Amino acid sequence: MPGITVWLSQDDTSLSEQESCSSVSPDEVTSHFHDTISRSQHTADYTTNLLFDQEHIKIGETSYPSYPIRTIEEDNLLVCLEGAIYGTTITADDLSTVGEMALRGREEWLQDWVGSCDGEFVVYALDTDSGDFAVVNDVFGRLPLYVYERNGEVVITRENKFLREFLGDISIDELGVAQCLLFGFTLGHRTLWKHVDKLEGGSLIRYPSDSRGQRERVHQFNFGGVRNHDRSIERNADAAAESFKRACERRGSAATSTVVSLSGGLDSRSVAAGYRASGTSFEAVTFASRSDNEPIDSTSDVTVARRAADLLDVDWHRIDLSPPDTDDFRQLLSLKGGMNPFTNAQTLRFFRRLREEYGQDITYVTGDGGDKAVPDLSPSHSIGDVDELVSHLIEVESIVFSLERVIRMTGVSEAEIRDSVSSLINSYPESDPDHMYVGYKIRERGFNWLNEGEDRNRAFFWSTTPFYSLPFFTEVMSVPTEQKRHNQFYREFLSRLCPEATQLKDANFHVPMDSTLYPFIQRGLSFLASHPSVKGTVQPIYRREVFSNYDENLAKLLLAQLRNCDGVRDTLIEAEIARIGADRGSCNRQQIYNLITMTSAIADVESGETTLDAYTRMEFR
Repeated sequence: MPGITVWLSQDDTSLSEQESCSSVSPDEVTSHFHDTISRSQHTADYTTNLLFDQEHIKIGETSYPSYPIRTIEEDNLLVCLEGAIYGTTITADDLSTVGEMALRGREEWLQDWVGSCDGEFVVYALDTDSGDFAVVNDVFGRLPLYVYERNGEVVITRENKFLREFLGDISIDELGVAQCLLFGFTLGHRTLWKHVDKLEGGSLIRYPSDSRGQRERVHQFNFGGVRNHDRSIERNADAAAESFKRACERRGSAATSTVVSLSGGLDSRSVAAGYRASGTSFEAVTFASRSDNEPIDSTSDVTVARRAADLLDVDWHRIDLSPPDTDDFRQLLSLKGGMNPFTNAQTLRFFRRLREEYGQDITYVTGDGGDKAVPDLSPSHSIGDVDELVSHLIEVESIVFSLERVIRMTGVSEAEIRDSVSSLINSYPESDPDHMYVGYKIRERGFNWLNEGEDRNRAFFWSTTPFYSLPFFTEVMSVPTEQKRHNQFYREFLSRLCPEATQLKDANFHVPMDSTLYPFIQRGLSFLASHPSVKGTVQPIYRREVFSNYDENLAKLLLAQLRNCDGVRDTLIEAEIARIGADRGSCNRQQIYNLITMTSAIADVESGETTLDAYTRMEFR
């Protein structure tokens, strides 16, 4: 990933004690640092730049020309702003002030500043005289940032590939792997690697030269209260729509050109309608997967997206994609290290095609976050206590494998998995289990998982979404649950942006929002959410996964990794993985893709190879 990478040594002995930097010569450390960030040039137009180089601290930048990094230097202060802040002009003096406040640890000031910023960003500040260093990020943690701290050595980077290649003592976190195979992602600040955390949104971390690192949250959401009970659904929808249009206009005015990702769902449709309602110029694109069995024009997503584009009178382009292959797997692993599953590998082809057609100086806009901000996320039934919530999350939110299968595959105990979920939930500021559940859906599925997915886009061009505009998000999170239930509020919100858009079918449910059937479908979804055993039966039928075998090439790859990579055999239960590889009916498509993501991530770290190179251009369907 493009971005800033920082290496700090807070202990004179750390260089000689760490396998990662066993060469104690500062020149050799600098060379190793520069060589490692240089290997993170993911496209031909990436460049690297060493912004600061002293014996105990090094700051490097990897980026393509349009990637937003701004650096100021004055007197003894170096400040880097990575990312974008919308709707305001950040002057050099403003940036200098933010850097100084971060270095001083002025938490109240930073709380006010971060809480007033609409954007996705990280600010890095260095006192070049003292060596004091600080970092502060946006409230959503929109730009994933990885932090390694051990024995006086610190690495802070947007590029987890740097960690995996620069540090010699990086190893796989078995619990992180188990969480990914259960939920589809690691929870909280956990990653796939031991001693590596992911920085949570609204964080301040400081590294004074004369003391150890200090970490604080200067902003934390609390989803335990709703403000706008006294406003009708119509008034709340009016306010939300106006805020959303402002978010679209701010993002559009900051862009050279805008491309909106348009699918057949409600979230991307709302984004396109918001951009159109704000008077912002954009084009829309939709990708469609080629299939041997289905003509590309017959896909519901494409059909609905085209109708939405016609309705909004916007230029629309369809990009047809062939199935992903091992090269796509390899690139996604290089970009995200397993934090984004191979189910998304095909989108890399989409991004490469977009770059060819539009260049890299575009803003790519998604509907990410819409499904977390606008609908009702409350549990289908009231949850009594934290223990019940933990059981509910493990049963209902286990979107990949069941708990029993994860235990069989990883050897991680049920108690360890449950304790990890319990610790996470108990760290939330909410006190009511129902509100904690909403917090889980937004923090983990939204900020944690989706931020990683959307960040993948930024390897090619800048990417954003108006649903994570802070003013809009604050507005819609204040809408009462009873107004959001069964997507009532969503329908009112979308109708404010474009009334006709509610008359188009939703590709996921095949009926429009204004249909009399739509509320019944939403109630049916609520029923399935409260009856996971029924959902487990219905969902495979809906996804056409009944009596289907996963692709034989995936089985070949899985078995080859098990056979050739010691790390895979050491981390996972060999007999169980072999059984899955031998029985292509034992997994659905999502499960096998997630499993191979994990085996590839494990092999990359523990064995130094992934077996992907042995299967050049092998396609997966």
